Amino acid sequence: MEMLEVLSKLIFAQGDVLGEKLKSIKYEVKFVADEHGGCICKMLSEYYSDQEIEFKDEDIEFGKERAQRCTK
Repeated sequence: MEMLEVLSKLIFAQGDVLGEKLKSIKYEVKFVADEHGGCICKMLSEYYSDQEIEFKDEDIEFGKERAQRCTK
């Protein structure tokens, strides 16, 4: 069977992972076949809050690492 695309969606709506400022987090991971027999991984993270939040570079890196751990 030839696989062209796999999509995984994770939504955290409660729990410690959200901390105090976030209402929910949505991770979307898509694996798309490439022309060399491998695949390309595309990740999208969306953060929802009732507050005005400014993310620092460290926050973004932490979020990327957390998303990668969730999809392994």
